[in-house]
Parts: sequence; structure tokens; C-alpha cells
Amino acid sequence: MNVSMTYIIIQTAALMMSCKFIIFVTCLFETIVAAIILHVSHTTIVCH
Repeated sequence: MNVSMTYIIIQTAALMMSCKFIIFVTCLFETIVAAIILHVSHTTIVCH
């Protein structure tokens, strides 16, 4: 009983960590893409 509870807790924690990691990577990617788009559009405006 105690061992299975510990296993479930570890699995849940691992799942939560992986989900948070995926969310973090997605947010980071979106931020980088947004920064690139802003930089490109700003450069285009300056060039024109």
C-alpha cells in the first residue's frame, strides 16, 4: 500500500513536471518567434 502510494505520487509529480516543461518550452518558443517577427517588422519599417 505504502509503496504503491509513493509510486503514484512520483508518477504524478513526473507528469506535472513534464507538462510544465512542455508549457515552458512552448512559451519560450512563442516568445522567440514574436521577438523575431517584431525585429523583422521593425527592420522592414526602418528600411522603408
